[in-house]
Amino acid sequence: MLSTEIDFESLIQFRHFLHAHPSLSNDEQATANIITEKLRTYAPDILIENLGGCGVVAVFDSQRPGPVIALRCELDALPIIEENTFEYQSKQVGISHKCGHDGHMAILCGVAELLSKEKLSAGKVVLLFQPAEETGEGARRIMHDKRFLELRPDWIFAVHNYPQIPFGQVMVRSGTTTCGSFGLSVKLTGASSHAAYPDEAVSPQEALCELLSRLPLLAQTVPVSAVNLVSITHASLGVPSFGIVPGDAVIQAVFRSDVQETLDTFRRAASVLIKEVSHRFQLHAHVTEHDYFPVGTSMAEACELFLDAAKAEGLSTVRMPTPFRWSEDFSYYTKSFPGALAALGAGEICSPLHSPSYDFPDELLEVGVRLFDRLIKETIDRFR
Repeated sequence: MLSTEIDFESLIQFRHFLHAHPSLSNDEQATANIITEKLRTYAPDILIENLGGCGVVAVFDSQRPGPVIALRCELDALPIIEENTFEYQSKQVGISHKCGHDGHMAILCGVAELLSKEKLSAGKVVLLFQPAEETGEGARRIMHDKRFLELRPDWIFAVHNYPQIPFGQVMVRSGTTTCGSFGLSVKLTGASSHAAYPDEAVSPQEALCELLSRLPLLAQTVPVSAVNLVSITHASLGVPSFGIVPGDAVIQAVFRSDVQETLDTFRRAASVLIKEVSHRFQLHAHVTEHDYFPVGTSMAEACELFLDAAKAEGLSTVRMPTPFRWSEDFSYYTKSFPGALAALGAGEICSPLHSPSYDFPDELLEVGVRLFDRLIKETIDRFR
């Protein structure tokens, strides 16, 4: 248990405030300002703003030799209309915290409160509030910001709440932890016509239908692994009208695998398919790539630290046999620093991530703070 008491009721209210005031990726300045003001009340030794965009870092330094331990959370919300009607529902129309980043931020603020009351025995703790996780851009930018690199973390850790597994259960996997992924947006352009003269149009209708059916099949053409997926996420043909045969269409797909080389294979295969189909139907295809996430890995020793901390706190633990299917830009950090991403069970009755009815469980805040507190102490004791 925590050796120093912190005010979890106030932390819950702070999480509710964050939930009510969400910000989208790359537009998180308002959220960053809220976090910065909260962190100031805990008097960190260093407070850095505008890191990699809107990122914020608080450093608590013992002034004694020891490991530099970074803990990371995310600032951004999602473009999802919230269905919940509780009093702290999102005040931003069409934007809501449906991945639990409000809870992740509140957990790290709880750790900051703890560190302000109980001085570290050795080393430093770096609390990183990262922008633009949902689009895969934030961690990449942080890793190009010399102010973060100058902190030289020896270890970096993160948790992500995971609905529909037992509450408080800690799940880790050494090696490949999360899938890599990227999105392709394809705009097909031909020529429109009057609906009475469809023969005068160069319509993308048939090309769109073919790509809708053939792009997902690319998942069957790559080497077999735990996860190979191609998901269509959007498609449109022209604009709603009864008088126009449309001359343009858009299709978007996300490609996902737990093998980095497979992402490159997907990219090449999709390019060949799109060129072949658009050429056959006399269309121009403009292709753009979005939301790139490398395959994520966790170091075995970092996973053991998570497991030891969880067991010390009486939490159940699981070693995952296969990687998570979702992507996380935490993968950029573990390319350079020893670290691990763990899943923290949000309970079987919690709505799925990215669901309009999802809400981070308030009871998980104390579990998260306790877990990180123990993880810090385990790491210091082992590597001071």
